[in-house]
Amino acid sequence: MNRNINDKFILLGFDYINKIHGKMTNERFFDIRDSITLRLDSVLFHYKILDSIYSPGQKLVDRDFSPINYMTVSMHQKFLFDSIIFNSISVFDYLSCLITYIREKNKDNWRKTWTSLENFARGHKAFKQSSLGTKIIAVNRDWVNVLNDYRSELIHYNSDHLPSSESYNVIEGTVEILVLAPAQLKKYFKPLSELKGDTEFNINSISLWIIEMCLNIVLELMQEIKVFIEENRVISDANAIMIFKK
Repeated sequence: MNRNINDKFILLGFDYINKIHGKMTNERFFDIRDSITLRLDSVLFHYKILDSIYSPGQKLVDRDFSPINYMTVSMHQKFLFDSIIFNSISVFDYLSCLITYIREKNKDNWRKTWTSLENFARGHKAFKQSSLGTKIIAVNRDWVNVLNDYRSELIHYNSDHLPSSESYNVIEGTVEILVLAPAQLKKYFKPLSELKGDTEFNINSISLWIIEMCLNIVLELMQEIKVFIEENRVISDANAIMIFKK
């Protein structure tokens, strides 16, 4: 999935050069783009570490079982889960900078948080009526605002260890661990309230769900950015500096 996003970002850069910028050099655009992909790589990297610490159903051989030994599993996975949340939100702030850079005529005015961009989208009539503006408002309402609210919970109000349980097989000398996602997630992410049983609510699967949601939304936004560039192009196909053979 991330490779697909990287490829689309490269093509988006070609679109911007061909249809708006008109020059091969565009360091600011590519710096912002690379910051987005770096954050996405960071999200996936943290998930890989989280999953490598322990995966549901995995049997650990331990002849000298002690519950204290497994408290660190949930604690370390909690650290990584929090990082996934923080980096996911950062992706949208960088996306806001990219969208602002494309939209603004003054290319020095590119720094804009996601919240500022969403406020602009709601308050600027023409942009609000564009498919990109409409998408930004919807994404904020359905996803980014929820992520931000949950981040506030993590930072200011509640950062407990993840609930976990252990099942020890004396004969085999093995232990299975079930590490659950934070219970307050269900308050913020309504689809999670439909999950049945603790097994479905483990930290691994919920982390992956959040990542997949973020990646899909980024792809949707990129498609709308592509449409916005086409609708606001200043360079015709005949004058494009990069021509690709079909």
